Amino acid sequence: MKIKKKSQLTGILLSFFLGPFGLFYSMGWKALIVLIVWVFLSTSGSQELFILMPISSVILSLLAVRAYNNRVESDVFDILNEQAEAEMLEGLKVEETRLKNEEVEKARLNAERTRLERERESVWRLKEKDSEQKRLDLKKYSMQPTVLPAERSRLANSKSALSRRPRSATIAVLH
Repeated sequence: MKIKKKSQLTGILLSFFLGPFGLFYSMGWKALIVLIVWVFLSTSGSQELFILMPISSVILSLLAVRAYNNRVESDVFDILNEQAEAEMLEGLKVEETRLKNEEVEKARLNAERTRLERERESVWRLKEKDSEQKRLDLKKYSMQPTVLPAERSRLANSKSALSRRPRSATIAVLH
């Protein structure tokens, strides 16, 4: 949005050549008041005031154009500030939404991790329970060799006989 400033040179030239009528460029409807005062002063018969009117019109035009341009600059500055503020607020809203989405995603990932840890622990317990049951089953159903008393004495005699042989005989037996 671009608001045009008024030209001070145009205001001066119009006020100098057209008198109070030139003030309509720089002052708008307020120039009507100056025109009424000018007409009143010109009809009062004072020639000095009539000569000062173009000079006063030029001065009023300069002041009015400067005030208008300052208002335009101030309005443009305010508009630009409002736009920048709106863009900043929009950026903050976007950032806030992004952060909320990140928080939601983190919460979802934490819940998923907790679920997986529980599942892994459950599987581990089942495996541990299953392996314990297998150990118990093996103990329960495993066949322990049954050694009769007569066989025990024969096995003991053979062990003692091996230990009494000379070393060279043991080596020969091993070859």
